[in-house]
Amino acid sequence: MSLVLPEVRAEHPNVLLFLMDDIGADRFRFYGSNINYSPNLNEFAKTATRFDAFFTHPLCGPSRAALLSGRFSSNTGALNNGHRRNTYFDPSECTLGATFQHAGYDTAIFGKVHAAHRFFFQRGKWPAFDEVCGFNHWALWARSSPRYANSTILTNIGTGDLTFNNLVGVMKNPNVSSTEREYRAWNTYHPHLNRELAKAFITRATVTKKPFFLYLPMLLAHGPFEDNIRDPSLPSDMLTAPDGVSLFGQRQMLADAIIGDILRHLRVSGLESDTIVLVSSDNGTPRAYPSVVNGIVTRSGKRFAAHTKGTRVPLLIKDPRLTLQPSIITSVTHMHDILPTLVEATGIDGYPSGKDIPDGRSFWQMITGELQDWSRWALLFTDSRPPNGVIRNQQYILGTDGNVFYEEQWYNRVAIPPQIVCSQRFLLRKLRTLVHEAWKLDIHCKLPGSKDELCPWSCTRIECNSETDLPECIA
Repeated sequence: MSLVLPEVRAEHPNVLLFLMDDIGADRFRFYGSNINYSPNLNEFAKTATRFDAFFTHPLCGPSRAALLSGRFSSNTGALNNGHRRNTYFDPSECTLGATFQHAGYDTAIFGKVHAAHRFFFQRGKWPAFDEVCGFNHWALWARSSPRYANSTILTNIGTGDLTFNNLVGVMKNPNVSSTEREYRAWNTYHPHLNRELAKAFITRATVTKKPFFLYLPMLLAHGPFEDNIRDPSLPSDMLTAPDGVSLFGQRQMLADAIIGDILRHLRVSGLESDTIVLVSSDNGTPRAYPSVVNGIVTRSGKRFAAHTKGTRVPLLIKDPRLTLQPSIITSVTHMHDILPTLVEATGIDGYPSGKDIPDGRSFWQMITGELQDWSRWALLFTDSRPPNGVIRNQQYILGTDGNVFYEEQWYNRVAIPPQIVCSQRFLLRKLRTLVHEAWKLDIHCKLPGSKDELCPWSCTRIECNSETDLPECIA
């Protein structure tokens, strides 16, 4: 593979990060799916680096917390979707935007913030959201109203209850004052508002000449399975499919169209050659939406940490500064790796003071070809379905419920005897890691081959019993 690194320049590259909602890797042709609702991303994937084993938590709250912080769930405590109850996710962990803001970037977020949402509900306890999380401009779903139609939004763009067009117009203007407020955006399809705000922010960058970091945590293609007449999930000029599976496909197609429109605007604005673009999703596809990947029927999905459909999500990255043949990275990577990767890719000098250092590791050198591979595993947690904790690579899956699976082909796991943990010592090491991190979250664990649950910190080490060839807890 030929490699041409970019010339060193005084300015940092822009970053545009799309995070879709509830769309796993099983929904894309470039991952072998029978589903084809994403023509824009199909085209983008042809010239992007594709990550084949990119994992995240099977629920959007913990996953988005991992992206914002770059840290393990076992360290942030973000285990569920309680946007008011994520009491362990604190300002020192809302690091993504703050890192770029501290480096002199103009930063913006439009969409659904989730884990950091608590900073809005306890005003007075925290500084302003832009100070805590580092986003200069924001327009976010308030979660107290419909998701898609006539949503209530939290924003600091402009002043007063602005119409769709006026809010977008203000975003383009670098000199307009702003006030933090909450108001109902009537006669508005929320994903289209976020799309136009993103385009306006990009236009603004052509005037300010500052590097930008734009994070778009999208609302699409999250449920409902059947549309609510008070909150239709599609724009009013789009005919709604008669069944829930087709409706989800329409929402995926709409998400793809929005991404494509923003990417075209980036190109027309003349900023494409200076912008790193990432596309991913917050968790896997819900089980209600079937798919077939390379001949394998996918099972379960969102909320299920031990199922590939719930945790394997797309990741495409394109850096136009690099002259590389399109590549596929097969090493295991995780959502918490994105923050350190972007820090290295943009040449930012570390993290702001007062922020926790990420647990994730930069995979930038795999993109540039300087590093060929690594042997990392993914830690995955949720409190929505058992097992609550999993550690896995491309083939082996170990759960806190004591089950062990082998997955020779994606989405086709089979249970294997628990004795393999002791016959393959690297599995024993991974089991120890899983139990240690799970106990930080007060998760009770079963060892493979045992029916007994271990309370947190109930033993000092885990060893193999020479008579049973099974792991056991040594007090």
